[in-house]
Amino acid sequence: MTIDRMRFYFKNGSLILVATIFLILMAFPLVWMLAGAFKSGVQVFSFPPRLLPAPPTVENFVDLLQRPIPFQVFFMNSTVVSLFHVLGALFVSSMMGYALAKYQFRFSKLLFVLILLGMLIPIQVLFIPMFLVARDLGIVNTRIALVIPFIAHPLGAFLFRQYMMGVPDSIIESGRIDGASEFRIYLQLFSPMVGPAFAAFAVVDFVEVWNGFVWPLVVLSSQELFTLPIFLHTLIEDPYSHNYALLFAAATMTVAPAVLAFIGLQRKFVAGFTIVSDK
Repeated sequence: MTIDRMRFYFKNGSLILVATIFLILMAFPLVWMLAGAFKSGVQVFSFPPRLLPAPPTVENFVDLLQRPIPFQVFFMNSTVVSLFHVLGALFVSSMMGYALAKYQFRFSKLLFVLILLGMLIPIQVLFIPMFLVARDLGIVNTRIALVIPFIAHPLGAFLFRQYMMGVPDSIIESGRIDGASEFRIYLQLFSPMVGPAFAAFAVVDFVEVWNGFVWPLVVLSSQELFTLPIFLHTLIEDPYSHNYALLFAAATMTVAPAVLAFIGLQRKFVAGFTIVSDK
């Protein structure tokens, strides 16, 4: 074996070792949470700690479904809000990106700079004016208040704009020659060509809305409308009486949709951001 070959194996072996260590460190909390969901309250605090439940139990999941306000109510609230928010954000952000990429109008560059600056503003500083507007519109303590304020997403506009910059302008001209309207050109010609951008932003927006905590806590007051992050918070309000095994089960069912969404759209997610980074 030559020296160059040995260096090659040593370099790649070192990278694999480091990557494996980081993978274990990042995956261990998820594995511990999943294992704890099938443990009893006593097993969670057993010493020395055990990773695998012995024996496993589904009582925690049954308890979640039999609470006065069952878990599925909060799950459905998060699902409805996330679904409508993702659909609205995809539509609005893609149209913003299409206009910024393919139309030259006055102050278009300034508008794009302002959108980029919007990505730097902490969303928490907008909560008070947003709440006042929601109160004046009469949508406080409704699911609408969780959807409308964040549909226009600066990251989405930037992502779609960068992606659509790579689509030839001749497609617009050909569509106009065929008599297609501007909206039809966007919907039927451009949208199918930027599928990875839709997938990438859908994952980002879904995870962001699904995990949203502060704004729902501010704008909602009825427990029947609470989303999953607020429900998890109610489980840990009393540090002396809450059930860690029950909390693990609720956290597992909360995390699962976001993980499945990323796994299902992983390739398009990576492709979307890879192409944008190359522009």
